[in-house]
Amino acid sequence: MATNERLAQLETLWVSIRPLQDRAKQRHDDQLSKDIEALFSSIAVICDGDPNMNDEIKTARVLLSLGHPQAALEKSRAILIEAARLRND
Repeated sequence: MATNERLAQLETLWVSIRPLQDRAKQRHDDQLSKDIEALFSSIAVICDGDPNMNDEIKTARVLLSLGHPQAALEKSRAILIEAARLRND
């Protein structure tokens, strides 16, 4: 996958975080968890199995499983920033 295409995908995922955060502020339900998990899966695909990124995604999933969707989403933002930085190097 071309670098520009990956960066565009990362940007799209970045934009998708805000609505999830707004929903997480209102309530934490099963659908929100599924949507956040889908976000994590998309990030993992774009990161091509990078071991460091996989560890970060696992950490975010743990936060979500512990009932902390906001923290999981903040972690996903950090992952996206790092993934974009790695793509630019």
